[in-house]
Amino acid sequence: MQKKARLVSKKIIILLGRIISKLFSSKVNNISYKKVFFVLERPLGIGDITMLYPFINSFSIQNPKKEIFILSDHTEFIKNNSIKWIERKNLRGSICQDSLLVFPDLNFRSSLRYFWKAKYKIGYLFSNHIYSNFKGFHYGFNFLSDHYDQRIKKILEILGLNKIRPSYKDIEKVESNISKFSLPKNFVCFAPFAIQSSRQYSLSLYERLINEIVKNENVVILGTKDDLSKKFNFEEMNNYKNLFNLVGQTSLNEAINIISSSDLLITNDSGSSHIGYLFSDNVLSIYGCVPPALRVPSLKRKKLKVKTFHNYKKNFLCPNYKNFSEPMCTKENNCSCLLSDYNEILNHFKNSFREL
Repeated sequence: MQKKARLVSKKIIILLGRIISKLFSSKVNNISYKKVFFVLERPLGIGDITMLYPFINSFSIQNPKKEIFILSDHTEFIKNNSIKWIERKNLRGSICQDSLLVFPDLNFRSSLRYFWKAKYKIGYLFSNHIYSNFKGFHYGFNFLSDHYDQRIKKILEILGLNKIRPSYKDIEKVESNISKFSLPKNFVCFAPFAIQSSRQYSLSLYERLINEIVKNENVVILGTKDDLSKKFNFEEMNNYKNLFNLVGQTSLNEAINIISSSDLLITNDSGSSHIGYLFSDNVLSIYGCVPPALRVPSLKRKKLKVKTFHNYKKNFLCPNYKNFSEPMCTKENNCSCLLSDYNEILNHFKNSFREL
């Protein structure tokens, strides 16, 4: 009953967001603004920001005379000299009246605190349609079939960007000293935990993968403090001298620096995978309901090599977007959304690790 109530409420919110966006959008000619603020706050996660950032970088490159800012409640973990990252707690004063506010997340609540402070606004008001008080009302993207980056590409298209493609030029990670962990020069990095259950590959199968791979390779395991409570055999992991269990022991920036130093990252469709796409060269990503084509970067870095596993084609009923956010399998379609072919992954690792 509660699920049905939430579903109905979400439908109502999306419908109202669409109506409000259309009613209150307007067009204004000959506008001028010096500063552009992109709101990248929670519920946007690290993976979301990592996917959006190269497009913001592209906007910055094509608009060199404008000051570009990111407003976030996340610690800065990605940087570029032409883009200034402002954490909410460090925000001083108000946004200037000659500024543009861009909110590429459907959950408008995170942008509301800034909404009235900017002169011009464009983004999503709780629906997949675009509101703007100077560019009019526009259709945004399709939840089910469009790549994730379409949500910001459409906004940049409306803002007149010439080539709407991600730019990785001068994007850097925030450096962090990881020497205290005494890691070997070469190692395989596992980030086996996902927040959403629809993206979580079996932890027991991750354990089997690690136990097999650690026989011939150095292995590092990453995760947050919250992951320590999950059903994972951490005690057995500590029996290997060439296995470094760092779950709950690293900061975000330390974890990113470890991922970028690894020979290979093995992970789910999560923030870790998108960090790998941006800062690592070899990523093996295990997907659930969402087809990788909708999440892997549409334009990869030249050095990046990606191998994905998923079962989307094995069951055409996945994904199911009844909740308008995370894809979910339902009892009605009786599908298993998470890939369970452990041998396929292991064989690929053994045969192609150095050729990824």
